[in-house]
Amino acid sequence: MLTKWTAGRFGVGRTIIVGWLVWAIAGLALPLAAGPRWMVVAVLCLGQILGSLADTVANVQQWSLRQVVTPDGLQARVTASHRFLVQGAGAVGALLGGFLAARFGLRPTLWICSMGVFLGLLPVFRSPLWRLHVMPTIPTTDSGQ
Repeated sequence: MLTKWTAGRFGVGRTIIVGWLVWAIAGLALPLAAGPRWMVVAVLCLGQILGSLADTVANVQQWSLRQVVTPDGLQARVTASHRFLVQGAGAVGALLGGFLAARFGLRPTLWICSMGVFLGLLPVFRSPLWRLHVMPTIPTTDSGQ
């Protein structure tokens, strides 16, 4: 419900980028969660809810945009490549996170990972994606039928 409204109000590109940014901000709940148990649970739940909502809104637009700009014959390859890169990066990140946590402790590692997410977002703010307001249309081919 929110993704169509958000993209219509703020633009497709900004919906994607701001959604990722809100997801990154929500990820700060992990290193910030401290204090009494009820507060830790509340902070983690709020971060999860906010992050999941923002990630879903951004990803609906991001997947839709990728499908529109990718030729039909390349859809499977592009999707497979995307999943390989994202899930492969997740596997490498898990190993790196385990190493850092063993070396520096859990909370400092969570801060390092959170800052890495923000650094990863910097290039998109200068990309053409920020200026994309409307989802491109899929070119139609008239087969004469």
